[in-house]
Amino acid sequence: MPDALCSSCGSCGFPMRAPEDFAGSRLDSPYCSTCARPSGQLLPFDEVLAANAAYLAREQGLHPDAAERMALALLLSMPAWRDTRAERHPASIPARRPGS
Repeated sequence: MPDALCSSCGSCGFPMRAPEDFAGSRLDSPYCSTCARPSGQLLPFDEVLAANAAYLAREQGLHPDAAERMALALLLSMPAWRDTRAERHPASIPARRPGS
């Protein structure tokens, strides 16, 4: 019998398995502890973008610029940022030239 599916963050898609993965350790929170305050309130987009880009750079070994573009594309695909899609687009973060 397959394991039950775990919840995932509506902001970044992070799997939320343990109580500490959920904002405020509240199992009913739609957001993870990285993307939301303990109250469950979603953090501002730029803070979530920075946290996710840092995670990708650190854990995946990506160049910070590539990590930021990847995080932006990911976040804009998530339900929490539906209204942000009209304001931002992955092309809005220009690729930096080596040495800049």
